[in-house]
Amino acid sequence: MEEVGRTYNSNVNPPSAAALSRAASYAGARPRSIYKQSCLPIDERDPVQVRAEANRGVKLKKANFKIGMIIRAPLHEQDFKGGRATSVAGSEATVAEKYTTESKFGTIFTKYRKMIVVAMHQDNYVAIPLYTHNGQGLHNKARPDEFVSVKDHRNKDPKWSKLSDWDPLVTEHINPGIDPFDPKSTAHLAYPVSRKYTLPVVHEGQLRATSLALLTQLFTKFAVAN
Repeated sequence: MEEVGRTYNSNVNPPSAAALSRAASYAGARPRSIYKQSCLPIDERDPVQVRAEANRGVKLKKANFKIGMIIRAPLHEQDFKGGRATSVAGSEATVAEKYTTESKFGTIFTKYRKMIVVAMHQDNYVAIPLYTHNGQGLHNKARPDEFVSVKDHRNKDPKWSKLSDWDPLVTEHINPGIDPFDPKSTAHLAYPVSRKYTLPVVHEGQLRATSLALLTQLFTKFAVAN
């Protein structure tokens, strides 16, 4: 678990295969598997591949998952406007090609997102994704009540304020190396994601105990909403 927390820069997207190859060529070596970087001495690790390893995460045992756990993993969404406007969840501008992939079913928008585990089943778990909406928070959102602010307990800014009517979800601890959460971070309660335990994730931290009851209450509310 400790190794997972050493993510260096959590906002860096994994580089392409070409970028990894260029980095290895520059170092005068053949490309190595990114999952072997953590086994090398620190002074021999390729920084580009280390970032890739950190962002792709690792596979955790089912026993490691629990309600309120904060992870980061790729979220794939159908981009019905072909990378020219916003994703289905209205989460991010997708003009940047690095977030889109073309498929025979249309454009797919993918971005590494923080998520909070809210329900656990036999083979999969459910998590709600976090969004900053390009730093705009809930400005101009038609249904702000579907979101709840998520506060990084390390944020000591007295001007921090929640963005919806709900009390904020507050972190209990964040693993070493995880960048501060954006003050505009909100969890989209009405947009849950189902994931298998066998998929790799970056373990970022955990909500404090007092936020778990609120998390469950709000998730249940929107799960049965009209």
